[in-house]
Amino acid sequence: MILGLAWLGVVVKTRGELERLRALSSVPPGNLAVPSPGPAIYKGRLYSKVPRTSPMGKPSAAFWWWVEQKQGKNTWKTVCSDIARDSMELRGEGGKVSLALFDGGDLSLLADTRDDWSEKRVIDLGALKYDRPTTFPDAAANCFVKGRTYTERRIAPGANVEVLACYSDGALRDCPGAMAGVLGVPTIKIHVDRREAYALNPTRGVAVFSLVLLTGGALLALRMRKRVLGAVSSKGGAS
Repeated sequence: MILGLAWLGVVVKTRGELERLRALSSVPPGNLAVPSPGPAIYKGRLYSKVPRTSPMGKPSAAFWWWVEQKQGKNTWKTVCSDIARDSMELRGEGGKVSLALFDGGDLSLLADTRDDWSEKRVIDLGALKYDRPTTFPDAAANCFVKGRTYTERRIAPGANVEVLACYSDGALRDCPGAMAGVLGVPTIKIHVDRREAYALNPTRGVAVFSLVLLTGGALLALRMRKRVLGAVSSKGGAS
């Protein structure tokens, strides 16, 4: 029973990923000169509308830093983190538009091969490199303890990106539905490939197949039980 419920959870999540993949694959390209109120994928270069430098002093359109502490042989725990992703704009052929999609609220920030996203808004940094200096920047000094490490990732001003969003009130904003918005560096395909790899993982395929077998076996057992009870009932009536 527990095994069946565990497999069922995997199947439900996998089905959800396949639905999101279908939604992503059907989104048309957008035009910054004539933005669409419906979901569209806009291509351009990312900038911050305000002067922005990372804690390491690097110019950035957006940045993310975190401090980790070792918990075990191969286990690290994030003890401090921060992200700057508001006041951004997308510039490209046809003009420029504010990117209000990420000005606040929850989001999933991905940079490695991970399938632990949970939010409808996603920033996927793809293979964007990180910096890990030997000394802590001032912004993270309060989190310094011997043995901890500081790591920083940045999207440089003018970086090529793609954004899935809906246009309204002069800016790119959340879309309704399962996917509110995605920023992919350098393309949305980075994120589509990540979700596809998750949804089509062989382990999850085995889970789906196993659940089918478990369900089929349970139905077969139920039918056999009904037949046995029916036969017993018939003998009782005849006697």
